[in-house]
Amino acid sequence: MRPQPESPMHPEPITPTPDDRKKGFPFVTLILFAIVVAAAFFYVSSLRSKAAKEVVEMTRELAIPSVQVVNPAVSKAAGEIVLPGDVMPYTDTPIFARTDGYVKRWLVDLGASVKQGDLLVELEAPELDQQIKQAESQVAQAHAKAELASSSNKRWQSLLEQRAVSQQEADEKAGEVAASQADEKAEEANQSRLEQLKSFQQITAPFDGKVTARNVEIGDRITSAGGTSASRPELYRITQDNILRIYVRVPETYAAQIREGQTVHLSLASIQGSDVEGKVVRTSGSIDQQSRTMLTEVQVDNSQHHYLAGGYATVHFPLPSSANPNMLPVNTLLFRPEGAVVGVAVGENGNETVQLKKIKLGRDLGTQTEVISGLAASDRVILNPSDSLRDGDKIKVVQPEKAGSGATAKTP
Repeated sequence: MRPQPESPMHPEPITPTPDDRKKGFPFVTLILFAIVVAAAFFYVSSLRSKAAKEVVEMTRELAIPSVQVVNPAVSKAAGEIVLPGDVMPYTDTPIFARTDGYVKRWLVDLGASVKQGDLLVELEAPELDQQIKQAESQVAQAHAKAELASSSNKRWQSLLEQRAVSQQEADEKAGEVAASQADEKAEEANQSRLEQLKSFQQITAPFDGKVTARNVEIGDRITSAGGTSASRPELYRITQDNILRIYVRVPETYAAQIREGQTVHLSLASIQGSDVEGKVVRTSGSIDQQSRTMLTEVQVDNSQHHYLAGGYATVHFPLPSSANPNMLPVNTLLFRPEGAVVGVAVGENGNETVQLKKIKLGRDLGTQTEVISGLAASDRVILNPSDSLRDGDKIKVVQPEKAGSGATAKTP
């Protein structure tokens, strides 16, 4: 029988020779190495991409500023404003000489109480006495001339009636009478002036008071320009301190709340622990453009002379509380062209943003300030806000180590 051919469906397996195996091994190895390198590359790339995303997210998170917040506190007391004041006597007058001379004697010393009209200093002026005598002589001379002119005028008027003289000559005699009478009055006025100067040699107290300065000694040369020398321009200084005036400069912020007749309390530096009651008697009614303050006068009864003038006082002005006031630490405020604003944290769960609110300020109480309007008690106000803070800025609210004074710190 003839052998049957093998079916093509069952080909005979081909067994590779050793040379064939040597030729195929480098190619397979290369493919496997390429696969491994590609896998490693993609793995490293994915790690780098993930790390880059994490860095970006971390950078964005770190770029969001962390802030602390406080809630407004409600003002409990009406409060007051404490300002320094200068204590002045009701009247304080320097005494000067009104005529030249030498000190003959002085009668009142430092600290003495005087009454109006009491003699303080007596001067002597020999030159003035001689000037008065000369003036008396000149007055007598002018009077004699006036009498002679009057007598001559009468005779000339009589001659005029007889037509013995002309009208012009008679009028000249009448004019001489008027001129001589005027000269007499001038000399009398000069004499009166000199006598008045002599009366000023007796220097007296202009009102009841106390002597607070004496700058004269016997024999001192006194001039009417005032004082014995440039360093001592006044003879005496007299004060009247039965009422004390305390002058206070009230800042513009509080000027509208100061009223005449308002009762205030004072602490005097000259008396430790003093609590003196005074009254606002008047104000300047305007703001000084240089200091931005209003000058205010407070008066204190000192009829018993317990308090010293010329010192320093601390004046406590009571101020009415504002309507529905909220208190905030001063380190929450931002000042923009539109006025005072605060940054408020809105949102929650780490998605907080900034909302700037314009507010109206009341009294400045040092570390705290009153907010009259523009703020709710539930608002979370940012502490120590940056000057560059803007509406819509993202923020991260953190728990402060210490809550703001007078306010409660709050986290979302």
